[in-house]
Amino acid sequence: MLNKADFFKSLSNDNSRKIDCSNNELHGEDLTELTKILSQKPIIEELNLNYLSIGMAYINDLKRLLSSIKGLRFIHLRHNQLGNEGIRSLIEDPALKNIMRNVDIDFSTNQINDEGLKIAINAAKEDKFSPNSLLTITYGNYVYDSSLIKECESLAESYRKEKQVTPEEVDEKCSEQNIKQSELGAPGGYFFNEASTSRKSNSSSDTPNTSNTSTPPSEENQQLKQKDIPRRLS
Repeated sequence: MLNKADFFKSLSNDNSRKIDCSNNELHGEDLTELTKILSQKPIIEELNLNYLSIGMAYINDLKRLLSSIKGLRFIHLRHNQLGNEGIRSLIEDPALKNIMRNVDIDFSTNQINDEGLKIAINAAKEDKFSPNSLLTITYGNYVYDSSLIKECESLAESYRKEKQVTPEEVDEKCSEQNIKQSELGAPGGYFFNEASTSRKSNSSSDTPNTSNTSTPPSEENQQLKQKDIPRRLS
């Protein structure tokens, strides 16, 4: 883990296509500085913004950051505080139309409830929201409506069939990344087993369907946090 000043200095000289901003003392107020740096990069395919405490107070900063980056394919937003209004704001922003539709975003553990999931489902039906992004909302949030969860899975399965993603392609992708299929998650509509298991064992309560902690994972678990979220085959 770098302190904030050292991280920004390092980031300025980083031309890789995968940028990890988690666990570097960054928070929502640092999104403006991130925008200044990352908007100058030629292309960024994967951006990790986990554990930055991004809530509605910084939603406009987040939207400016995302819209300034070229080439995004996957965005990690796990363990923030976007909530229902954050999801709505991102979906309704014209500048983010292509990102919300074509980029897979991990929204797990973001204080979203059934109402927020409905917003995302309706957007997915109108081809304004990635089906894989939709699935992440069902994990780690306050989502308990089984009919909504089934609808998410149905939309993801339809996406998989539309893209003609075969089991062989899933195996190939797993082999490339040296991970198990259950860890790969939901490429093209395969919803991840961990979320399904968590939902089945969870009863109606006022707690999310998995542990919701704002404490960043230990260094030894850093590799795990990238593997249990849906990814699209492309």
